[in-house]
Amino acid sequence: MPDRPGERGIMPAISPAAEPCELLALVDEAVAANAAGRPTRAEELLDQVLTRIGPGLVPQELLTAAGRARVTLALTRFETGRRQEAFQLLDDAEALVSGVSGSAVGTVRVLAAIQRAGLEARLGHWDAALTTMQALGDVSETAGPRAAVALAVNSGLARQFLGDMDGSAADLEHGEHLARQHGIDDLAAVSLHDRGRLEFMRGHLGRALVLMDRASEMTGVRPSQSNLDRARVLLESGLLDAAGALLETGRRAAAQERLMHDLGEFTLEFARLALLQEEYPLARARAHEAAELFTEQQEPAWTTRAELLALEAEIAEGTVSPGLARRADALADGPAAAGDILSTSRLLAAEVGAKLGALDHAQARLDTIPDDQLSLPDRLQRHLVLATISAGTGDTSSVRRSLRAGAVALGSEQGRRSGLDARTAMALHGRRLQQLDVDLAMRTGPPEEIFDACERWRALSHRQPSLTPFEDPVLTTQLTALRQARMALQEELGEPADLRRRIALAEQQIQRRDWSGATDQDARAPLPPAIELTELRRRLTAHGGTGLVSYFVHRDRLRAVTVESTGERLRDLGPVSETTRLVRSLADALRDLGRASDPRLAEVIRRAADRAISALDVLLAPALPATARTVVLPSRLLASLPWRALPHLHHRVVTVSPSATFWANSPRPVPPRPGPRIAALAGPGLHRAVEEVESVSRAWPREQSTVERKATATTMKDALERCTVVHIAAHGTHHEQNPLFSSILLDDGPLVAHEFGQRSIGAEHIVLSMCDVGRAVVRPGDEPLGLTAALLASGVDSVVAAVAPVRDATAAPAMAAYHQQIAAGRDAAAALAAIAEDHPESRRFCVYGRDWRLPQDQHSVRAMT
Repeated sequence: MPDRPGERGIMPAISPAAEPCELLALVDEAVAANAAGRPTRAEELLDQVLTRIGPGLVPQELLTAAGRARVTLALTRFETGRRQEAFQLLDDAEALVSGVSGSAVGTVRVLAAIQRAGLEARLGHWDAALTTMQALGDVSETAGPRAAVALAVNSGLARQFLGDMDGSAADLEHGEHLARQHGIDDLAAVSLHDRGRLEFMRGHLGRALVLMDRASEMTGVRPSQSNLDRARVLLESGLLDAAGALLETGRRAAAQERLMHDLGEFTLEFARLALLQEEYPLARARAHEAAELFTEQQEPAWTTRAELLALEAEIAEGTVSPGLARRADALADGPAAAGDILSTSRLLAAEVGAKLGALDHAQARLDTIPDDQLSLPDRLQRHLVLATISAGTGDTSSVRRSLRAGAVALGSEQGRRSGLDARTAMALHGRRLQQLDVDLAMRTGPPEEIFDACERWRALSHRQPSLTPFEDPVLTTQLTALRQARMALQEELGEPADLRRRIALAEQQIQRRDWSGATDQDARAPLPPAIELTELRRRLTAHGGTGLVSYFVHRDRLRAVTVESTGERLRDLGPVSETTRLVRSLADALRDLGRASDPRLAEVIRRAADRAISALDVLLAPALPATARTVVLPSRLLASLPWRALPHLHHRVVTVSPSATFWANSPRPVPPRPGPRIAALAGPGLHRAVEEVESVSRAWPREQSTVERKATATTMKDALERCTVVHIAAHGTHHEQNPLFSSILLDDGPLVAHEFGQRSIGAEHIVLSMCDVGRAVVRPGDEPLGLTAALLASGVDSVVAAVAPVRDATAAPAMAAYHQQIAAGRDAAAALAAIAEDHPESRRFCVYGRDWRLPQDQHSVRAMT
């Protein structure tokens, strides 16, 4: 049996005479330990207090200390899974001061009532908890400001779970105001954190992170709770790796302190993470594990949440049955029929019904769900169910309407994010809608409908207005620190292990700052619609009879729709597994080729690369249009392919674009310029970099071009802001794990892709004469992320970049020839094609984005001559 308080015989850490002030100081220390997520330490302190007071009749002067110790110990016992003991301690505290008058014992009564309501709320009895707290009224006079703040904060949290967001905001703002007014810093932090949680529930993810991060820098919020709620925001933002890291850190802390409820919540969020990663059996297993933990802790409301997530995993896995429908209905009409999970439960029941053909039942469920209270994932699920119902009735126009509305909802939400990482990450919430869209088109539609279904969801973030630059002094300082640490590591100016730790820490800080700075923009500009196929054909014909191929993955097969003036055709190109194998073989060979110093070894690797390219050419060529100019829309498998190295594309003009809509849409308006301004910048460590930029500069009139032989981050950002064409010859690095840390090595250290969001970019065309930086990591929704993608998202029309190592001796003459071509008026893709015969390795470069060219009145007379 557990020891009763006061019977452990622990040696006291205070004087034998039990002084009230000393005892209350220990209680305050225990309160702080609980807030810091250290219930074991809190229990030690409180047992000391109760041991010193002793069993039996408590002297009048020690009633407050004895009562507060029991109230505080109740939370400790609750957190560590001893629920009955927790409520017994509250009963004991109330009995202790029963019939006793005075403000001090009145404080104990109020604190016990607030604690009881808080624990009832943690068990999911939010309505009863709020009723109890409301009955207390204004407690500031009877119990002091701390009790008043605790009451306001707990009431605000209860209102969140009951769906009363406005009431929650009022309570939390009142609590924070009182806490700051009276210097109660720990509860001010809790109020701030819970305001962040409220913003999360309202769908304001950037604001939520800002508030939670500010609260985490203060003392008062349990680290496990802080990590848990911030991970929830990151999960909904689509930032799964970062969320997983926070969950693991928090889970370890909760396990160490035996915080049983927190362990259940962490297990539940790990299940949600697995669901978003499409690991459905794992998601189901973890949700069941969480349900068992909550059942053991006698927390039925949380058990219901876990059961709903397990149900969601089964539905996503495709295992829909009448038995599953009965379970979904039972949850929606029973334990989930109240509070903030009501809409989720009804959506799941509606989806199961729609998939089983119970269309009227599904529609009736949807009709009871208020749209204005749905999160983005729930809104997208609602569109999914509506489309499924319409498909069941054969109403194809309603199907398309629901799918378009879903794409607009997702794109509009992406448009509210001011950072590329946050924009692209959110696309994962549209995967099931995208899959349904393509499924329906593949089942019944001609190639043009399949193209429309793919294009509707392709790279939605690139249909948004360009990223809005925001100046953040803290982020600037962090980026400078990262640049210095990377430079020190490269030049061996410190202990490598220490520098790598500094780099990893700086990258974490920059990511967190960037996500928090990617604020929620209230003005949601409508998402520009995907281009209609009729209009696309017209644009392709007007652009010199260009053809287009859209590659996509469907049901583990690589497929493509080809668009030409003669019509459209669909091709099945083979299993994804074979394409993946060939792409990896080529990437490995090209990487090894860049590192090989032995000519004989280099020749062996080159042959391996040629074999992989030939095999990929055979695989992909059947879908290529029979046109001299080709626009390629790659799938996620093919995003980092050196397209112009494919034999079937050797003699063609090739542009690789995020989507047909991006390629066809007019570039952003730019202010009138008297003529182009060209900047050629050289980074350190390349033998012929200075020679290259000087040759590039000579391709243009002297008054239009400038050369930076020792380019720094500042000079490069200035050039990107002020010039029309920017050419950079430097070492480049693609960061596969964190693509926005892909970098360009400059004289003062590496400049990373994150930095493009800090300044306006006026450049229309950028040439990255360096290795690898054309590569991209592709997120769901074919959202590319990397250095080149970041420039396109920042408003640049087109970027020339390579996806493989390029020799310095090859790049310098090829780039000089390229600039002579574009200065004479050729568009970027045609200019690259024109130099390929004389410079074969230039085929590792490709044009990304649009087919940029100088306006006709700005062609260089010198270049034409």
